[in-house]
Formats: sequence, structure tokens, C-alpha cells
Amino acid sequence: QAAGVPINEALETLSRISNNVIIERAVNAARERVLEGGFITDSLKESGVFPAMAVHMLAIGEQTGAIEVMAEKVADFYEGEVTETVARMSTLMEPIIMVVLGIIVGTLVVAMYMPIFELGAVVTHGG
Repeated sequence: QAAGVPINEALETLSRISNNVIIERAVNAARERVLEGGFITDSLKESGVFPAMAVHMLAIGEQTGAIEVMAEKVADFYEGEVTETVARMSTLMEPIIMVVLGIIVGTLVVAMYMPIFELGAVVTHGG
């Protein structure tokens, strides 16, 4: 909207690029509500798809006429949440990856040395 795109076109584009049928339906319902003269956030709240905090912030932006500013704040907040979650997940996965790699390497080492030990036993015991 800050770029001058009408809100109904922006919502239509958003619904097409979401790649999620549930979000697409919710955004299309919000678009229909806007075309009827209602608020975007009323429909988003009714859908139950979007987080309450995001809907409340967008409602404030809608009421004050600064929806693009609030949408940017919502996007920044959730981008930070995703970054933090990915960092936590990678920290938790590091020990698991090390254990799996240790098991793989240990299996390979045992698989390589078992024939050598068996060969030694055959030579020592004579067949």
C-alpha cells in the first residue's frame, strides 16, 4: 500500500502468492470484506488463521491510517521470531548430528577392521 497499490489488488496478489490454501481463503475473505466496505482485520480475526497479536497490530494500523507501518512492524517481529527459532533448532541439532556421525564413522571403522581381525584369526589358527 505504501507503494501506491490499492488494498484490494494487494490482497489479491497476497492470496495468490501465499502457496497456502487456508491463508488464501482467509485473505480472499478479507478482500471481499474490504470490497463491501468493511475492515480487513474483522475478516482476519474471524478466520482464526492469523495470530491475535498480528491482527490487533493491523487493526491499530487500519484505524490510524498507517496499516503499512504496522504491517512492517508485524513482519519484523515475526522475522525475528523465525531467526531465533532457527538458531535454537540448529543449537539443539548439533549434538544429535555429532552422535549420528559418530555412529556412522564407528560402523565404517568396524566394517573395515573386522575382515583384518578375521584374517589374523585364520592365519593364527590355521584355517
